[in-house]
Amino acid sequence: MAEVANQDWFKTPEGYMAKIMDAINKKTIRRMVIFIELHLPTKYFYRPFEKPTSYLLRSFCDEYPEDMTKDCRFGFMNKSDYSIKCPDGSISCRRIVLNLTSKLMRKHFAETKDTEMVVEHSIDVIKPVVTFLHSLCFQMPKFYDLDFAKRLLKAVDFFEPEQITNIQSSIHQSLCKKFVSEIHDFDSILVWTSIAFQNSLPELENMVSLEIVSKYYFKRQRLFPENARNVENAMFRHIFGSEDRPNHFFETVERIFSDSLCTNVILQ
Repeated sequence: MAEVANQDWFKTPEGYMAKIMDAINKKTIRRMVIFIELHLPTKYFYRPFEKPTSYLLRSFCDEYPEDMTKDCRFGFMNKSDYSIKCPDGSISCRRIVLNLTSKLMRKHFAETKDTEMVVEHSIDVIKPVVTFLHSLCFQMPKFYDLDFAKRLLKAVDFFEPEQITNIQSSIHQSLCKKFVSEIHDFDSILVWTSIAFQNSLPELENMVSLEIVSKYYFKRQRLFPENARNVENAMFRHIFGSEDRPNHFFETVERIFSDSLCTNVILQ
C-alpha cells in the first residue's frame, strides 16, 4: 500500500508494489499504465426509494379512488361553503376542514369571515393540495415537468398542511423516481439541484450530487469556484436562493468525490 500527499491512500493488489520496486531496482521498467476508477459508495445508492433502509420506500398518502363521488372524503366537491380563487379558476372547499388541516387557513379564518380566498398560484397545483387537505389523498400526475413540481412544492408550503410531511415525502419520492428515469445534461442538473436544495429533499440531493460527481464534477467546479459560492453570484442565487445551507451541498459533492477515488496499478 502506497501513501501519497494529504494522507490519501491508494490500494494496489497484493505483491504489486514489491514487483514495482524490484523492476525499478533492476531497471527493467519500460512503461507503467495506471488506471484510475471511480467507485461510488453504496451509501449513495442511485435508487433510494428502493432501499429497505430508506423512508422513501413506503407509501405516504392514499391514492385517489376510482370513483370520488362514492367516497365521503370528497364530498366537499359537491357541498361546499368556501372557495379558493386562482388566476385560472376556483376550487370549492369546506371551511371547517380547512380550519382543521391548514395552519394558514386557521390564521386566515381567525382574521376574516369572507367566503372566498384569492391566491396567486395556478389551479393545477392548488387543486391537488386542497384535495389533500380534505381527504389526505394525493398522487403526482403520471406526466409532469419540473416547473409543475416547483410550483406544487410552493403551494404546499403556502397552505402549511398539518400533515405536510406526508405530501412533501410523496412529492420527494416521485421526483426521485423521475430523476432516474431521465437522461440529464448539465443545465438540467442545475435545475434539479435547485429543486432538491431549496426544498430540503435530502435523498434527491444525494442523487443529484452523485450525478455531478459521475459526469460534471469539474464543470461544476468551474461554474462555482470557492470565491463564487455566495449570494453576490447571480447563478448561485438562482440555484440556491440564499446562504442558509449551500456549504452542505458542496461538502456532500466533495465527500462523494473523495470517497470514490481509488487506483489499480497494473504492470505491463
